[in-house]
This record gives sequence, structure tokens and C-alpha cells, in this order.
Amino acid sequence: MACDGIIIQDLGIWRLAHRHFSGLPLRASTRMTIHSPLPILISRIPLKGVRSGSVLRSDKGEGYRVLTDHDLTEIEGEKDFSLAGFLGRIRNVGAGELLVDLSHCGANSAKGRQILSALAADQPLSATTDFISAGG
Repeated sequence: MACDGIIIQDLGIWRLAHRHFSGLPLRASTRMTIHSPLPILISRIPLKGVRSGSVLRSDKGEGYRVLTDHDLTEIEGEKDFSLAGFLGRIRNVGAGELLVDLSHCGANSAKGRQILSALAADQPLSATTDFISAGG
């Protein structure tokens, strides 16, 4: 049995599939998030020795904030996730409905208008991360 391609919604899986199965066609799910303050990890396992609100740095210099609330630990990137500047490529691989989460700033705020303008022009946003282009 052969596989003709993979339909993917999760960008972490996209990156793994691209890296390990480069000859296999990848297609985006018809619904894909293109801008959001995404948590990297949510866990019930506490991180010992790490205070809530502290920032950890990766070996690449990327910052990750650790937040604890009751019995949940959340790790989020210092930068919002955004695929502004990649929308043409995303549509070419099958995404038809693109979701934008502006709940953290509001659509009518200066930041919200900046995000919407960048998406409308398909221009990259500074101070964001795309997770997929860095490192392939």
C-alpha cells in the first residue's frame, strides 16, 4: 500500500513530515490557523526550579515563557505565531479557510490592525515566528 500524500493541520507535524518524507506531497487542511499566540506546551507536570513568568532561552536564543496556574504549566513563545507572508504558499497546498486569533489584542487595536494589514498584503510580520521556515 502506497501513500500519495499527507493532509496536515498541525505545523509541528508539517515540519517533521517535510524533514523526514521530503518526496511525499504535503497538503494543508482546509482549515488552518495563520496567526495566534500559541502555547508550545500545556502540561499537568510541574517544572521544578522554574518560577512562573520566567523566560527560558533555547540554544538558538529563542525565548519561551513558563506560566503556572494551579496545577497546569504552560510554555509559550515570546513571539506570536504568524504565517503572514506565506499565505500564497498555504493556499497552494490546499488551505481554504484561514483562521486569525486576535483575542489577545483585539481587532480594532493598533496591533490588531497591523496584523490584519500584514495578512491582507501577505507581508511578514516582525517579531513573530512561523515555526516552519526556520530550519526547514
